Amino acid sequence: MQDGHAPDVVAAVAPAAAPPAATAFDEAAWLQRLLALNPWAAGLTFDGVSFPSPVDAEHRSAMTRGGVRGGGALGGGGSPDAEPGPAVEQAPDPTDAAFTAARKAACLARWQAGKDTWNVWADAMLALRKAAEAAGAFKAKKDYSFSDEEGENELSQAWLALADADFRAHAFVGSDRFDFGAFVFPARASFDKAQFGTKEQPGAARFVRATFTGDARFEGATFTGTARFEGATFTGTARFEGATFTG
Repeated sequence: MQDGHAPDVVAAVAPAAAPPAATAFDEAAWLQRLLALNPWAAGLTFDGVSFPSPVDAEHRSAMTRGGVRGGGALGGGGSPDAEPGPAVEQAPDPTDAAFTAARKAACLARWQAGKDTWNVWADAMLALRKAAEAAGAFKAKKDYSFSDEEGENELSQAWLALADADFRAHAFVGSDRFDFGAFVFPARASFDKAQFGTKEQPGAARFVRATFTGDARFEGATFTGTARFEGATFTGTARFEGATFTG
């Protein structure tokens, strides 16, 4: 070549194209997606966070975009810079019981629908968390390794409440196999005091290749039959205190 440069070298030293501009985090759209993945929560309240219906969420989102912010419901809280007041001990909120009952029913229905249905939901929930984390909107903490992860703002509290796989105290009976193989748990998996099988009909609790992204809680669980966890991945803590295995 007359200029002494091979074409591929010229291309290599050419200025690189500028990276695309970062897309702003759309909290309203994020909230609507969260509610769409968990429609059972519409109209319920948990730990002081109210979950609106999708229609209410769109109305509240429009108000927020217009500069009007109300209080009391997810997506419409007060000033984000407000200082929290002193902690006040309060009686248990009866609305929390309605929420946890609905969450457990939703978890059971999703499990009964099978691994593919469950994992589509789990993957979508994890994608929402990742997007919020990338934008600096997701804030959660654990006071120590065995404590529960706690959200430090409403967005994080809402995600953690909806992502919890709640099977606490459920009796898995009437079958010889209870299969959670290759399931992905996006947050805490709660099987405290769950019963797998009975003396009359032992069952196989199968968690082979399951992915526990959050803590795995099996405290006080009863396994009558077999319990298999080969190839399971535990990212958080796994707690089996008080669990019994017979068979």
